Amino acid sequence: MPQSQGRLCHRSRRAGSWHPEEFPKPCPCVGGVSGADLSLKYCAHAEANALAQSAYRGASTAGADIFCTNFPCVECVKLLISAGIRAIYYVHGYPDVSGLRDRYLSQAGIPTHPIAWSRIQPHLTALAKG
Repeated sequence: MPQSQGRLCHRSRRAGSWHPEEFPKPCPCVGGVSGADLSLKYCAHAEANALAQSAYRGASTAGADIFCTNFPCVECVKLLISAGIRAIYYVHGYPDVSGLRDRYLSQAGIPTHPIAWSRIQPHLTALAKG
């Protein structure tokens, strides 16, 4: 399993994308608690990067499913809801410290599904090849 904070792809009828997280160096995010002190961090999480790249390429994310190594933080969850993501699949979960992340997803009707890395990896490999 890769050691990066997050890897993600999303697939919809119109587009497939592979977007590893990209950190400017040095980045205060590295080594910190995921989802904590977000106002102090300037690097983009994989989910935010994927949505930005999809918008840049003109690919709609409405109705797309998203596959993540780690469960999205509350800020990324808000972006995913706004982008029309249909479902979230993740390998590793972590507690909802604020209590907001799970409430937002429930209110938006977006289901979340734990999934084994072995089920995500082939999709990421195919998308990375273009």
